[in-house]
Amino acid sequence: MANLQRTFISQEEYLQIERTTTVRSEYFNGQLLAMSSLNERVADTVSVHDAIQANLSRAIQEQLSERGSGHCFTDDQRVFVADKNFYTYPDLAITAGEPQFSDDQVDTLLNPTVLIEVSSAGSSNYDRGSKFENYRSLESLQEYLVVDSRRIYAELWRKNESQHWALVLQAEHGSDMVHLQSIDAYLLIDDVYNQIENLPEEEFTIR
Repeated sequence: MANLQRTFISQEEYLQIERTTTVRSEYFNGQLLAMSSLNERVADTVSVHDAIQANLSRAIQEQLSERGSGHCFTDDQRVFVADKNFYTYPDLAITAGEPQFSDDQVDTLLNPTVLIEVSSAGSSNYDRGSKFENYRSLESLQEYLVVDSRRIYAELWRKNESQHWALVLQAEHGSDMVHLQSIDAYLLIDDVYNQIENLPEEEFTIR
C-alpha cells in the first residue's frame, strides 16, 4: 500500500496562498484541502447549486435590509473556526449583528450566527458530518441549514438553551417554511428552488 504524503503548512502560509490565488482551499490543522475534491461537482449540479445559493442570498438579504441589521455573506467569505483550527467557505454566512473579522483584510469572518450549505452528491456527507462538527465549535453559531441541490429537501439544525444541537425541521415540500429564528428570517421552500427545473434526483438515494 502506497504511503500518503501530506504537506503541513501554517495558518499564515495558508492565508498568504488564499489571498493570492483564485483557487480556494479549506484548511484543517495544517492541511490544505482543495475545495474541488470535496465537492466533485459536474456542470448541471453547479448551475443548480448556484441558483439555490442566489435564491437564498436574495431572500435573506431582503429581510435583513428591511430590518436594518445583520449581514449576509456568500461563499467568497472565509470563516475561521478557531477551536478546530479550521478555515472554510460556507455557501452563506449570516451575522445577526456586526461582523467580526480576524484582521484588517476583512476576509475571514469569526462570528456567524447562521451558516448555510447547499449540498451535492459529493459534499452531502461532509456537510452533515465533520464539517458540521467543526461548525458546532463556533460560540456565535445558533443555526445550521443544509439545502439539497439534488431534490427538494432542507434540514435545519438549531442550538437550544442547553447548548445542544437538535434537528428542528425537515422541509420536503414547496409549501414548507423555514424559520431562521436567530435572525428572524423566513424562507419558503418554493422560493429557495425558484426557477429551477429538472433537479438531478426526484428522491433521495443512498450513496
